[in-house]
Parts: sequence; structure tokens; C-alpha cells
Amino acid sequence: MADQPEISDTGPSDVYERLNEMSKLVTSHGQQIQEILQLLRAQATSSLSTSAVAAPATQGGSAPTV
Repeated sequence: MADQPEISDTGPSDVYERLNEMSKLVTSHGQQIQEILQLLRAQATSSLSTSAVAAPATQGGSAPTV
């Protein structure tokens, strides 16, 4: 645990500033995660719709059921 920073020398204002910075990081990362999730949902929806269009051609009765 030698990598842990020393907390004993930081005052309350330093801790508050550090918490403030971390909350800003979390907020910005949260927005990026939301954007990524929206892109993934859009990709999944488009790939589902294309596979749904191609699926009826393979369901001719002779296709093996899993």
C-alpha cells in the first residue's frame, strides 16, 4: 500500500477541492457513457431490424430449429 497518498497533510479545503474535481469528472464521464449507450442502442436496433428482415427467408420449414 505504498502507492496510497498521504491524507494526513491535507486540510478540509483540499479535500473539498478534490471531491469537487472528482464530481466534475464523474459528471463528464456519465455524459460520455450516456452517449455511448445511445450509440450502442442505435446499432443494436439497426442490426436487429436488418436481421429480422433477413430471417423470414430462412424459415422455410426445412431450417433446423434450435
